[in-house]
Amino acid sequence: MVESMISDVEITKTKDEYALNDTIEVNVSFKVEGGLRDAFNEANWTKSYNNNDVSFKMKYGIKMISGGFRKKEIGKTIDTYRKAAIF
Repeated sequence: MVESMISDVEITKTKDEYALNDTIEVNVSFKVEGGLRDAFNEANWTKSYNNNDVSFKMKYGIKMISGGFRKKEIGKTIDTYRKAAIF
């Protein structure tokens, strides 16, 4: 199996400063490279579609940790899904 990797991971915040009770909003972007990305070709899409397998879902988690000597998790881990529809 050909190796796959996630690269160019970027996490950007929507504000420069947050108050204690503010909701923190971040945007995450990344690239999928290697064998996993190469598998998304017309032949595989057609084969998947004919087998009624018409979506691809990838799960990733985001965890915020405070800096310093005593690292502490801030909030809870957020699990997020990215979906790709195959038509």
